[in-house]
Amino acid sequence: MHPPKTRKTILLFLLLALTVVAFRAPTYVPFTWKEDELDYLTGVREILSGEPLYTTYGDLKPPMIFWLYSLTCYVAGDIDIFYVKTLGVILSAATAIGIYYLGSMAGGAALGFISAFLFSGYSICSRGEEMLATNSEMMMNAFVVPAYVFFLAFITNKKSYAGLLCGTLLLSAGFFTNQKAGINILVFFLLILLGQRGDEREGIVKKLKELFLLAFTFTAPVLFFVCYYYFIGYLDQIAYWLYEVPQAYIGSVSFEEKVERLLPRSELFFSGYITLVIPFFYGLFFLFKEKKICRPVWAAIILYLLFSYYAVFTGGKMMERYFIQILPPFLIICSHGLIELYQKVGKWEKGRFFIATLFFLIIMMPPYKFFVRHMETGKPRQEEIANSPGLQKMIHFVRENSKEEDTLFVFPGDRYYYYFLKKRIGSRFNEIRTHLWQPDMHPKDNEVFRKGWKYLFEDLDQRKPKLIIDVSGNFGKLRDDPVHITAMKTKLKNYIENHYLRVGRFGEDTLFVRKEKET
Repeated sequence: MHPPKTRKTILLFLLLALTVVAFRAPTYVPFTWKEDELDYLTGVREILSGEPLYTTYGDLKPPMIFWLYSLTCYVAGDIDIFYVKTLGVILSAATAIGIYYLGSMAGGAALGFISAFLFSGYSICSRGEEMLATNSEMMMNAFVVPAYVFFLAFITNKKSYAGLLCGTLLLSAGFFTNQKAGINILVFFLLILLGQRGDEREGIVKKLKELFLLAFTFTAPVLFFVCYYYFIGYLDQIAYWLYEVPQAYIGSVSFEEKVERLLPRSELFFSGYITLVIPFFYGLFFLFKEKKICRPVWAAIILYLLFSYYAVFTGGKMMERYFIQILPPFLIICSHGLIELYQKVGKWEKGRFFIATLFFLIIMMPPYKFFVRHMETGKPRQEEIANSPGLQKMIHFVRENSKEEDTLFVFPGDRYYYYFLKKRIGSRFNEIRTHLWQPDMHPKDNEVFRKGWKYLFEDLDQRKPKLIIDVSGNFGKLRDDPVHITAMKTKLKNYIENHYLRVGRFGEDTLFVRKEKET
């Protein structure tokens, strides 16, 4: 028999989980997938075939997202987008529960519940499939939020180092999900440095010990991961995919362009949160007025918000989904403002229920509007592509005229074929559109660009993919590209003409099969 408090907590968690499931129901509407999800599933096929990540499949994302995808598909027994969507719902529910605990530490159970409830609805507010996707930004929240909960438990109660160790390990797991999560380690460092530790000498010794444990616990998994790839002989691959390619990706957008994009992208994102603007600033006002900002938990939440917003700014193309990482601290501050507003205008006893109902209807209007939009529209563009006659004819033809073990290379990178045909890839470059093909990613000839093309031709020579599908429209407009990109595209075109036979054109896409003597 559970004590009443335990039963109440369990019921509360179930209510939050059901709220998340209800609001994220549009994620199961056909064709609401994000292309990235299908991309990651291509990597899952390689991992479940026994290949180390970043060897036969590469991506600039850290490994955690692929591990969680792979674990989900392995347990489910099939590689299917449905199970990935379910993983997203589970992680969102876990994040909501983590926000409940973080909010409760800041201002009590009411603040925790309101914050988690708001997250359940507002985590779907986007104009496309961005927030519905099981992408790395939403995944890392499921690690970073509980990391703060454990670490703040240590900061506010120094009886055990368990909170420090658990919080830092969770933050490291968040870093393995998305590199931007790593910026929160600076918040942890600041909380230790600014904390009180008894007399001066004893305090310095304790701080040094805690800082060492923090640094070691965060970096140990990273060092183990690097050592593993060193011993299996693929250290150069993780250096390429996790350092060189991300640097080229981020560097493709100048500082001036990021500044120009920041305000429009922020306006685009926060336009879905317009009803929370007043509660947010009202909450901030009261935090400073009542000097709660000096308390460790609130100081951590403010720093969490500021550092996460900075991470959005440094995140390359500043896509709408990047902003999801600021939602936990943002919504906790909003909830604090709502509670303060309610206490101000709710003094009229007879009007409390009316005021609470009015607050609820106004605040939840944006999530409801986005929920209806997602349910009604789905993803027309993706539905049109997936059901296009050309793609369907290509899929049918390949299924009827190829073997299960035949490998496939699609360029510059259409994820639909890999997913629907369920074939292993013929190159570590599941897509070359972003990594090698686009001038805006590689405006100049550089080492990363040349190394990528070198790896591509090595893969084609060694793996000899049986099938190649050109979705570029006859190699795109070669004359419109910079000289270094045109040269590589021409080299690829000549390679395919020398080693492959043209089978035919299906819609806009062309199928090639490797010549018999080459197989």
